[in-house]
Amino acid sequence: PYKNALKGYIVRTDQTIGAGLNSKQVEVLLERELNLYEDFYVAHGGDVKNRKVETTMGNTMGELMISYNDPAFGEQIVRVKVIFSTSTRLEQILIAPADSINSMMTRDYFDSLTFEDGLRVSDKKLETVWNHKMSPLGLFTIGIPPVSDPYMPFEPKIKYSKNAESVTLLFKDPIRNEGLYYNVYGYHFNRNLSVYDAQNLLMKNHVAKHGIKPEYVRVTIDDKSDKKRKYYKMFFDIKPPAGFPYLQSVKINAVTEGQSMVVQEITTSQSLALAPFVDVLFKDLKFHPQHYHEPLDDEAVVEGAQGPHEMDIPTPDVPGGGSLAAKLRSTISTLEKDEKEKNAGLKGEKVEAPELKPLGAMPPEETEDSEEPAPAETTPAEPPPATP
Repeated sequence: PYKNALKGYIVRTDQTIGAGLNSKQVEVLLERELNLYEDFYVAHGGDVKNRKVETTMGNTMGELMISYNDPAFGEQIVRVKVIFSTSTRLEQILIAPADSINSMMTRDYFDSLTFEDGLRVSDKKLETVWNHKMSPLGLFTIGIPPVSDPYMPFEPKIKYSKNAESVTLLFKDPIRNEGLYYNVYGYHFNRNLSVYDAQNLLMKNHVAKHGIKPEYVRVTIDDKSDKKRKYYKMFFDIKPPAGFPYLQSVKINAVTEGQSMVVQEITTSQSLALAPFVDVLFKDLKFHPQHYHEPLDDEAVVEGAQGPHEMDIPTPDVPGGGSLAAKLRSTISTLEKDEKEKNAGLKGEKVEAPELKPLGAMPPEETEDSEEPAPAETTPAEPPPATP
């Protein structure tokens, strides 16, 4: 007697972490969203009854109605309404018996929703929402948001050896369906770094791995640099890897002081790379080379690490491509949070570094006939050991 009496109501909303969408982008995204629903139900024997796209109240809206046979409830109708603004995607979904899809209650459900454009704003400070942790070698402190699908689906990945460390965070934009890789690398050398040293490392470890010649990329020294601390900026386009056409831009901020260097690297689409969200990430990081220390014995492999995540975008390389980088790429582990040691700093997997030669004498200023950086595959994956 209760067969065919179940209704399901769903309201779902997501927002982009990038810049506002233009009308062409909205058109493409709306068609993609409707196609996802249509392809799924048609593949399971569904029949499309209605599909339309229109503009209402300044927003682009699409609606889809499909009938299908449910083994338990008989003939059902799924009605999907998708609205896009410049920042938001809102979905209204109803699954109900075919004879009730046009009832007054159904019409009230779809007509009752009021949609207002704009970004959601929180009055909470970033310091209270994100967990700020010191890196394994003490070179920087990074803010880590809680894992929350779809925006940050995985825990960070941490790697370190005696003189190099890396932290990788993956953010997802559910509107654009794009990933944003945020990589932070820390280096400690055996002597103070010159401008030449910093530029050479950026070219070898962060540009050459993309197959780009250094003459096509410009390193800008920021105006806020002084004698003690130097700031560097880079932005360049890359050839997207197969299957990931949106991974087309790299944005880099770097800073040096004394023997230490920290590089912040964003790899994503151009629209996300230029978004204010990236500026928030860059500004939130704290560089404190005075806290550098060699890793302790108990900061080795994380207990209980589950191995690499199955991600839908390629794992970025650790700087360089030598034997250490190969280990890093093949054995990436997840960070294990330990609430009892909340302020003890980040822990990751310790990697044994190959024997490397220390930096030689201070190099001359770069000239036009300076040697081209070696390909990423032959570049050491970390700086040489520090010398007393």
